[in-house]
Order: sequence, then C-alpha cells, then structure tokens
Amino acid sequence: MLPVMAVQRLVLDNEARRCGLDADLDQITRFLTQHPFFQKQGAYHPAAFREFETSVLLPQGIDTERLGALVGQHLRVQELLELTSAGLVIEPAAVDREFARRYGSCRMAAIPFSLSTPASLPEPAEEALAAYHQTHAQRYQTTETRSVRCAVFRLTQEQAGLPDQERQEALSALQQKSFEFATPFFETQQGDSPAPDFTQNASSAGAEVLTASALTPATAGLANLPGSARLVQAAFTLVEPGQVSEAVTFDGGVAVLQLIESVPSVPRTFAEARPEVLADYQAQELRLQFARPRLPSEGIPARRPGRGHPLPKPPKTWACRWT
Repeated sequence: MLPVMAVQRLVLDNEARRCGLDADLDQITRFLTQHPFFQKQGAYHPAAFREFETSVLLPQGIDTERLGALVGQHLRVQELLELTSAGLVIEPAAVDREFARRYGSCRMAAIPFSLSTPASLPEPAEEALAAYHQTHAQRYQTTETRSVRCAVFRLTQEQAGLPDQERQEALSALQQKSFEFATPFFETQQGDSPAPDFTQNASSAGAEVLTASALTPATAGLANLPGSARLVQAAFTLVEPGQVSEAVTFDGGVAVLQLIESVPSVPRTFAEARPEVLADYQAQELRLQFARPRLPSEGIPARRPGRGHPLPKPPKTWACRWT
C-alpha cells in the first residue's frame, strides 16, 4: 500500500502532466548540477555525484534514467505548486471557452494555385536576396557536430536474455565497472595531471572502443548500438576536447564518452546558401501575392448576399487567406 504522501505526489504529477507541464533534459541536468549536495566550493563536483550514485542509487536499483524520471516528476510538481500559489493555472476548459469566444466566428477564402507557379515568378535582384539572407541569417547556418570516442560495456547475450531483475543486476555491475573506469578521468579534470589514455584504459577495463564522427542533434543513435539516442544527447553536453561524460545507460549496456572534436554552428555565406535563399524568397513573394484581395475577374466568383464564395474542386496545393 502506497504512503499518503506518495499518493499525493502521484496525483499532483498527473495534474501537472494534464496541464502540459514537463521538464526537459536541460532542466533535469541543471537541477542535479546546482544541487548543494553535489557541489564543492560553489561548483558542481562529479565525484560527489558518483559517490551518491554508488552508495545510494545503485543499491536500490536506480539507474541514471530512473533518477532523471524522478527529478522530472519533482520539477513538474514544484512548477504546478508555484503556479497554483500564484493563481496562474488556467483549466483547459477555460482556455477553450475563451478561444471560442474570441475566434469562434470566421470566414475563409481558399485560393487555388499551381505548384508550378514559383517557376513563373521573375528572378529577384541579387541585392534583394542578399538583404533577405542578412535578415534571416539564423535560418542558413551550418549544423553543429560532435565527434566522440565511446567506451562501451555491453551485456553479454546470456545477460540480455535474463529476467528483468537479474538483467538489472547485471546492468548495475556494468555501471559500477564504468564508474571505476571513468573515475581517473574525472580526477585529472579537477587537477593539473595529464589524463590517462582513453583507448588503452578502456581496453584494459574490457570495454569495446568505438568512434562516432560528425554527430548532429538530429542523429538517431550510434551505429551498432540499438537504443543509443541518449548517447547522442550526452555527446552534446561535452564542451572541451578530452572531456569525459558520466556513464550513460542504453539498451544493451553502459557507455562512457570522450569528446574528440566540437564543431559549432556558424552562418553560411550568401553564396553558399543562395539556392535556399532564392526558394524561401520566392515562397514569401508567392504568399504575399495570394494574400492580397482578389477581384471576380481574377477567377474568384463574386460573393452573393448571405452566402460565401463557392469553392472550386481542391487542387494539389492551396493558399488560404482569413477574412
């Protein structure tokens, strides 16, 4: 039977989710790194977290994924309580009523146009395209990338087929092994001594060493590692080359990452992005053309008293104007 406080927290968490409140990975990471329990001399101290993980979390079978879920629940409940105390929570039904009151009545004129229309637009001046590129420079940036080494501690085929509890015990053993592997790197990051050789230490620890290059935020996962999307997320938390991540659990085991190279996103020149700039500019011009009022002589039947425009058969593409 659940304690009363646990039931209350579950009810509050359910209400927070219903109101659309949630905590993302950045909020969860910030909560943990800024928690006084894991700080030393005013800064996050990884060794304090690893000690807490070893002595408190792992004996209870709580991995980093479960810890993140618990912290996310805590943040959702706290946000709900803060909003409620401030009187800022609005029931979804009230939002629907207000939206219907303000925007419930409207008329729409649908104007058909051919997909080939942009090809008939006049070629814009280079100065206009360059000005459009300068105004919307953030659209035309290169993609940020990361290259990392991975020390992968895999479950054996026999361990992967064990019942849940035994499989979790095997995974906890790998987490402890990865913690022991990563500890020397964290200690050197706090001091001035040179870091150990990542590849050599990983091989000595019985880990498989993989290299993943040119990862982007949209990368689904690492090759040959099913369910490794969390490893890509972890790669983008690393900043300095040589920096090592905490142990990250994935479907088949545990991995520790080391950053090789970080390539930031930078704006592309007008010459590099010109084809995309031209397409976006013409699409904007097309929207502006079809947004202006049309006359009956331009193909839209005149409005009859008390009735809307009769709509033609829908073509492949539509431009819509609200009136």
